[in-house]
Amino acid sequence: KNILNTLIQQNGQTPLTAKAQTLINVLDRREEIESELTALQIERPLEDTLYVEPMPIAPTVQRSDTSIIQKDTVAKVQVKAKPVTDTAFKMPAPVKSVSGFTFRADAPHYAVVILNKVDPVFINEGRNAFDRYNKEKFYNIPLEVKQVTVNDDIKLLIIGNFANAQAAIDYVQRTKPIAGAQIVPWLKGDKFTFSIVTEENLQIITDTKELGAYQKFLDQNLPVKF
Repeated sequence: KNILNTLIQQNGQTPLTAKAQTLINVLDRREEIESELTALQIERPLEDTLYVEPMPIAPTVQRSDTSIIQKDTVAKVQVKAKPVTDTAFKMPAPVKSVSGFTFRADAPHYAVVILNKVDPVFINEGRNAFDRYNKEKFYNIPLEVKQVTVNDDIKLLIIGNFANAQAAIDYVQRTKPIAGAQIVPWLKGDKFTFSIVTEENLQIITDTKELGAYQKFLDQNLPVKF
């Protein structure tokens, strides 16, 4: 704390001063943070809600009459209609990647903070920090911040739920530039990145315990790069 206070005195109103002050606040709340971690219960995401595309209605085929009466003639001409073959409508199969991921821009999405090899204390504090940020900057949107474990190294902060991919992208583009300085200044820039994900794709990630395949899939299907 003495070193941090010295930094604050020497640097005035600078980003370094803000980071030092935040670290002092974290140290002051150490007992509270440890209590929160002791009582922390990690909840797995809810089961996927499968979305079924409405089945298109097959066009009604009108059968021709077996006979046509020609008007204004004395003779009646019999015309045989061509046989109609009934075929069952087949719904096209959904397009998916080999790994099972799907991308639908109109589906509900989460904004994601990807944490790489971050201490559990800072993960929990990061969740609280994003929760405070959301309540201040996005107070008109009910956003929940959840922690999800991918594997021993990768943890996710899931923020949402947003109505579609564009809403999640807008959140990330607004939040990412200020996250390192104002939201989680105690984390180095190489410790966290941003992304978006649907509930369905998130379930695949947690089942396989691997994130790289999804990030590659998203790079191929999303024009926006984070």
